[in-house]
Amino acid sequence: MNHVKRLFISGVIAVALCLLPGLVSAGDQGENRISTFSNVTEETDLLGYPAFYISVADINGDLYPDLYIHAPMDEATGDVFFKQRILLNVPGDNPEDPFSRKFIDFTEESGIWANRRGTQEGRHSDLAAFADVDNDGDLDVFCGMYFHRLETYTDTGDYNDLFLNDGQGHFTFIDSTVFYDAGLVNSSGAVFTDYNRDGNIDLYVGNWFLDYAQSIYSPNILYQGHGDGTFTDVTAAAQLTVPQPSYGVSVADTNNDGYPDLFASNYCRGHSQHWRNNGNGTFTRMTDSGYGDYIGPSTHACSWQSMPSDFDNDGDIDFFEVLVHGWESGVHSCPLVNVDDTFIWAFERVNRPDDPDPTHHGDHYGSWFDMELDGLPDFIITECGYSNNHIYLFRQSALHYFTVVTEAAGLEPINDSNLPPHNATPLDYDLDGDEDLVFGFASNDSIQLWRNDEGNANNWIIVQLIGGGVPGMSNKAAIDARVTLTVGSKTYMRDVYAGNGHFSPQSPLALTFGLGSATTIDVLEVRWPNPALTTQRLENVPVNQILTIIEQPPATPTPSPTATCTPTATHTPTATAAPTDSPVPTPSPTEPPAPSATPTSTPAETPEPATPTPTIEPTPTMTLPPIQTPVPSESPEPGANTTGFPRMMDWFLVVLILIAGFGVAFLVGFRWWGGSNWAIRSGFCTLIGGLLAYLLLTLGIDSLVELVKESSSWFIVEMTMIGMLFGWVAALIWWLRVEGMKPPSKN
Repeated sequence: MNHVKRLFISGVIAVALCLLPGLVSAGDQGENRISTFSNVTEETDLLGYPAFYISVADINGDLYPDLYIHAPMDEATGDVFFKQRILLNVPGDNPEDPFSRKFIDFTEESGIWANRRGTQEGRHSDLAAFADVDNDGDLDVFCGMYFHRLETYTDTGDYNDLFLNDGQGHFTFIDSTVFYDAGLVNSSGAVFTDYNRDGNIDLYVGNWFLDYAQSIYSPNILYQGHGDGTFTDVTAAAQLTVPQPSYGVSVADTNNDGYPDLFASNYCRGHSQHWRNNGNGTFTRMTDSGYGDYIGPSTHACSWQSMPSDFDNDGDIDFFEVLVHGWESGVHSCPLVNVDDTFIWAFERVNRPDDPDPTHHGDHYGSWFDMELDGLPDFIITECGYSNNHIYLFRQSALHYFTVVTEAAGLEPINDSNLPPHNATPLDYDLDGDEDLVFGFASNDSIQLWRNDEGNANNWIIVQLIGGGVPGMSNKAAIDARVTLTVGSKTYMRDVYAGNGHFSPQSPLALTFGLGSATTIDVLEVRWPNPALTTQRLENVPVNQILTIIEQPPATPTPSPTATCTPTATHTPTATAAPTDSPVPTPSPTEPPAPSATPTSTPAETPEPATPTPTIEPTPTMTLPPIQTPVPSESPEPGANTTGFPRMMDWFLVVLILIAGFGVAFLVGFRWWGGSNWAIRSGFCTLIGGLLAYLLLTLGIDSLVELVKESSSWFIVEMTMIGMLFGWVAALIWWLRVEGMKPPSKN
């Protein structure tokens, strides 16, 4: 029995020694916490504003996100006028709090109630998408009109239209009537893009049934912009004249060729459609990409929207597909994983045990955002309409699975209220570095704003892009631009979008990146959507700042003006002290971030490589060399993580610990038992036990996957340690069966 005790004790010692690094590293849980949210609706003066549709954009050019909302309306009764509201984000009432903000009603001054009939009775619209259509430096707004049933709708004379912004939030109709002249078009989504990369914003409009009762579809419409606020309908020339019942539209470059592709999220009577951009002004429908496989009569599943993001950080754009109905087909909202521009429906990656009715879904809206700024985008979904009022906040694990954390994040009061949640849109309303959430409801209940209280405990950066807005350069708002960050062994990629989804639930154009505990960005690269697809590169970029990057002119034989990158604010994470090894001083915030100064270019006689200069000034300027390198079709870099497995560093850690476990087991067994046979057997069992535990977790055995959905890669390492302990138990059982109670013989 003495040998049994020795075997067991030596196993515990071996596992404990190998587990120690994992326990030490697990002590820093900053990247793995779940953010909590607080309801700040009343203190931000939003109480009392109902919102059925929500779009978020910086309307007056001060960097702070403003709200354009539509209250619920009833087309059947004609209750459709004066439903729009513009709510501007202004300084709050607490002068002691640098992040105090509130919203004021700017609707009447804005001019958005104007109509082309020349009356004072308001105008009917249902969606709003923002872009700088005339390249003058401010965001203009396309207003789409929708009617649910033709047989009960009374034509008001209001149709799709476009308003130009004067830069202060005052809007006037464009002179052109190309949108208005299209007449009664049943639009359910609109997304801005520059599909031909000519530097002028274009518009893709998704249309639902022209007549639902008669099942009459209408084609979606592609408008080519000319950079002055005028547009031309090029649907036929682009070979897009296919009638379809779209309930949302999206744009994303899913094959990494630099040309944005088009995606139509279709109702249950037709398959969703993927249109690849050919780069010559035409599009080809991709019937074998898998994008629309589970949509249509066979599953009774309807697509409300496809929300693009490189959620698994493997260098290509994936989707989260938001679905309604599905009944008992088993089809439900889930990620679509991009593998060489073919989409795999990853139903198994979504776990939602608190679904009120898992056989009939009513998911209407969804949005990506990185709630805890760990570099892994999370997702929120709203469900309503079928006795299933619910929101689901999904947290992404290191293995790219999604688990509901609504209650843990403090958002359960919305579910407890049984209000019908319709919109859920992320925005950093106070510019403190983490993204907050604004909710609208399918009722006359007030909009709700929930502040993210802990996300900026991790590090972050917000990137604001400004295109050249002239021939040969990108559109002024940099829509379709791609920003890629390299932070140690990790790579994060985000694109600038404007209106993707169901009724254009637009988020701010500025891109928020979560960086975890990283204190420096090794490389920040911008791929500009200009004719040459040029790139711009920054190195050693400080974290916790709002960084404005201005597109550089194309390379010329003579020295050209350099780009200007302006950090508009530097912050310290509010929940932790500034890291001592930070490459730039990061004082505690004493004032909110200042608006970005109007960017200008400064001439440079001889461009020299440079990196961002450490500074704590509110609006310093960093001059960088012009780098215009045409980017070929991209593919994941060698060694990039393109599967659900952990990255190479995790493999290295596990292998290292397995080897260490074997070594310790062998040495302890040899020393205590004096025989190499049993030492080898003990070490071998330890190695096999740890390896099996790791493989079971990695390969996704259902009962074990649930354990890792909420965990970091260190959890996998720790589970490997437990597997090693089981290996020692196996060695003990083996020894007892073979040797009984006899001491092992020495060899």
